[in-house]
Amino acid sequence: MPILAFGLVDAITLSYPFQSFFRFFWVVIEGRSLARGGLGYDFAPDPWYWYLLQIAVHCLPLFWLALLGVRRSRFLGWFAVIIVATLSVLPHKEYRYMYPVMPIVITLAALGFVEFAEDFNRWGKTPLSSKAITVAGLMFCILTSVLFAWRSPRWTHSSGGLIVMDRLSQDPSVCGVGLYKLSWLYSGGYSHLHQNVPIILVLRDAELEDQAPGFNALITDGILTAQNLGFKSAGCWNGVCLYRRPGPCIVSSQYNEVNKVLREHGK
Repeated sequence: MPILAFGLVDAITLSYPFQSFFRFFWVVIEGRSLARGGLGYDFAPDPWYWYLLQIAVHCLPLFWLALLGVRRSRFLGWFAVIIVATLSVLPHKEYRYMYPVMPIVITLAALGFVEFAEDFNRWGKTPLSSKAITVAGLMFCILTSVLFAWRSPRWTHSSGGLIVMDRLSQDPSVCGVGLYKLSWLYSGGYSHLHQNVPIILVLRDAELEDQAPGFNALITDGILTAQNLGFKSAGCWNGVCLYRRPGPCIVSSQYNEVNKVLREHGK
């Protein structure tokens, strides 16, 4: 039923059933770069070894332990290899595509730690107790998290735009929202705004003054330097800042309203 509903929504809102799925699949397979018109698309191809490099950078200790764990579960090992190899063939790559393999790697790493402990007890002069092995395992997890977690800075990635949109969703005085130096992809869009007001994309610096009458809330990536538009700072969250001005919004077909821009770029 969810799959049928997915196809039905595409048929109603787009041109044919499952159009969004097929279009996305086509873009990923082709490895196309679609960074056009300030929309923030970037599907440029990556080298075949990109996923292996990401694994090495983000979870190298787990990787070596997972190799040991393959001795106990070749099935999980081959399963992980098939996923990584299949994804590596596709030109466009994203780290999130690796999420299905993460639980497998963690499980293999746990098995690998047991293998390492048993080998240590077998060859060491002072065998470790099960309690000592448990404590050592916990300390290893904590230590590697401290050393490697900072290499995954996306815990709060794009959260600033979401926070600002959530705040604006509770403000009935909002009559238009402008996005300046912030891609609409990282704003949360109407999913977080929850208001039937235009979202206007300021695609170039020169357009800011001309587009400003169309919104009384301006979201920027960083500090707004233009001081002559009547906007006052309302706070910043994770590098994304909100500016407000009093007064109404003027509707114009000349403004870069988000749906208009998407239609112009065939989205």
